[in-house]
Amino acid sequence: LSNVPQPRRMGEFLYIPQSKNSRSQLQQWRMEREHRVPDSLAQRSIAAVQVKVVSDTMCQEQDMSYVKKFFSTMGAPLLELSPQAGSGCMVPEKQRIGVVFCGRQAPGCHDFLCGMVDMFKSSPDCKVLGVVGGTHGLFNKQVVELTPEICEAYAGTGGLELLGRTVDRLKSEEELEKARNACEELELTGLVLVGGARTNSDAAYIAEHFSKLKCKTSVVGVPCGIEGNMVNEFVEASIGFDSAAKAVAQLVGNTAIDGSSARKYYYFLRVMDGASTGGRTSTSHLALEVALQTKPNMLLLTEEVDEKRMSLRELVKEVADMVAQ
Repeated sequence: LSNVPQPRRMGEFLYIPQSKNSRSQLQQWRMEREHRVPDSLAQRSIAAVQVKVVSDTMCQEQDMSYVKKFFSTMGAPLLELSPQAGSGCMVPEKQRIGVVFCGRQAPGCHDFLCGMVDMFKSSPDCKVLGVVGGTHGLFNKQVVELTPEICEAYAGTGGLELLGRTVDRLKSEEELEKARNACEELELTGLVLVGGARTNSDAAYIAEHFSKLKCKTSVVGVPCGIEGNMVNEFVEASIGFDSAAKAVAQLVGNTAIDGSSARKYYYFLRVMDGASTGGRTSTSHLALEVALQTKPNMLLLTEEVDEKRMSLRELVKEVADMVAQ
């Protein structure tokens, strides 16, 4: 592709964009697959989207006083996207949006980039800038312009291969200030952080820091992670959870078929836990979703074991009783 830049080193990362022709036949088939999208996004045009304020958001009353210690702005409105009749909606111009991969690898992140680039094609003089190397890349202002030609080769692919990632967090005032300086020097009107619970917590702190210093960059957190621990009344599922659940369910289902065929083995399969609230609370959303799809003989949930304060002896007895039956 003529518009694809040559491989070059950017910090600790080697930026090597792939071409569509370099992909396998299976990957090229995935690229052509049409995704199901909401009616409001079907035309892939910002002008075709109507944004309506629905209601104020809120947190639980017992958490309100704690949250107010760190964030001055609370109760931001909940927005609803719906199809816009005609094309009379005002489209923002000359927007520069930066995207940073901060969390662990998950399916769908590249498709998210493709969707952003497709949407902003309808906005004059708008650019989507990919930050190479995660948050370290943001501090060092390592960015590349994402074009439809570049993103085309990554449609339907997993991982975070195009931009890379880091797992560090933005905690200190120095790091928040580095992020602000980078956004101002890059003239970003928007900063998108893609990651899990910790990444979105960082996005909230960055937004608060920017607001205090009157920084014009808007901050958006995108829930992404296979653990599925960012589920609430506002988030149906995080990016990658559905694909991960189906992939793991296939492995568990195949193992169950082997066990029922041989009838002389008992298989114990461990599915990864997620973690929220700073890693202190484990979540078993992925294990539960896989169990609903495969119907195993027994499912041990971390939350259930913690709530009942079950000992190892009690767990072993429960498993042994199931085997004896």
